[in-house]
Amino acid sequence: NCVFKNFDRRFLAMGNVFNYIKVQEVFFEEVYEFLKRDNVDSVEIRNVSGFMIGHDFKRLTIVEELDFLKMIQDKYKNYNDPLEILFIQTGIKSEITKEEDIINYFEIYRASMERKIKNNEDHIIAAFDMVNFEDKTSLRNITGTLAELKNKYENCNFVLHAGAINTKSFDNQVISILLNSRRIGHGLTLYRSIYLMELVKQRNICVETNPLSNYLLTNHRDPFHHPLRCYLNNGIKCTVNSDDCLLWDCLP
Repeated sequence: NCVFKNFDRRFLAMGNVFNYIKVQEVFFEEVYEFLKRDNVDSVEIRNVSGFMIGHDFKRLTIVEELDFLKMIQDKYKNYNDPLEILFIQTGIKSEITKEEDIINYFEIYRASMERKIKNNEDHIIAAFDMVNFEDKTSLRNITGTLAELKNKYENCNFVLHAGAINTKSFDNQVISILLNSRRIGHGLTLYRSIYLMELVKQRNICVETNPLSNYLLTNHRDPFHHPLRCYLNNGIKCTVNSDDCLLWDCLP
């Protein structure tokens, strides 16, 4: 976490600027141009709700934020060379995050699913993620809310961060598996349990590995012995990602 504190300060300092709606519009234009140079037709973008600032310099409401995200989706979907944008609702990984903040992150995802049912439209927010400091908090604290969403909404999808740090605890990874998370972000310690690896394989869960990010954030400093090889050898579906390509100045 001592490494992440450096990024945390920058996130907090730049947050209001980046979340201003005009800056967001420029950001999406640059994202479109960048991805199209690489012939990408679909992209998932993590969205942290409750921070977006409108033209009047006030925070957007949940309804206003969903309207903005839907406008962005429709805009790029209708380009001559279309780009499908899927939003993933997530929490902000910051040491100032409180328990009530984590609960609030569910509200926009809940509102998005209700809107899909009411208007019979495509998902605005396609899935829910949770990014946190695993050595301080656990998905166990919000498992009840996650299970409630899963039971109430047929199209509720989870793509949870779990095992992002090299810890002895399997808590978040076990909870992610039991909640049928479609993907597990990082999964650094799954390789220590043959049983958990077998469960991941049986449930067709994809592990999103991030070797470069793991190295830079000191969560796994030996890229030559990254657990990715073990997962592939055991028939587990994996993707190889940069995690934060803009921060690391590397390709996605």
